[in-house]
Amino acid sequence: MSDSLSNLISIYHLNTSQPVISQIINELNERKNIISLAWIPGHVGIIGNEEADLKAKETIISSSFEVCPLISDQDFQNSTKFKSMDEWQNIWTNCNNNKLREIKQSVLPWPKPFIMSRRDEVILVRLRIGHTHMTHGYLMAKEDPPACPTCGTLMSVKHILLECHQVNETRIQQELPGPYMRYLHPLQRRQINLSTS
Repeated sequence: MSDSLSNLISIYHLNTSQPVISQIINELNERKNIISLAWIPGHVGIIGNEEADLKAKETIISSSFEVCPLISDQDFQNSTKFKSMDEWQNIWTNCNNNKLREIKQSVLPWPKPFIMSRRDEVILVRLRIGHTHMTHGYLMAKEDPPACPTCGTLMSVKHILLECHQVNETRIQQELPGPYMRYLHPLQRRQINLSTS
């Protein structure tokens, strides 16, 4: 079924200069499929739609345009996915004040290097995004943001893992000094004890 009477007439008479229509006709003939085509007058009597159809016909007649070759659904999906990811990455990279970019520079998903329990995955994600009960619990309790008892700095995961002098010895034992996300990256070889006890 189609609302394009001119295309249906071209297919019916098998005399078309359009390579796409010729290709479709050839494929149907090769497969020996019997197909019934029906015209459904979709825009008849609707002034705005008839004007749009007229403009489209004028454009086709007055302009030279290139007919794109048919591509498979899989090729179309892959191309669309690649272009979407590329555009998303550009937006992510060029976004001002993007706190999460410090955690993850790429929009691609992180690989899972080893099997983790659901609980450990939740802990790791909360550490990555910096949202833990200790640092953000005040929001639910409608209280002021907590400050570090040692230095008075606003409490954050980054402060605890990198900056606070109170946990410096633990940081050294866990060999954590360095870039913030180096030890929270999924491909980090050695496991860090994620337990809260």
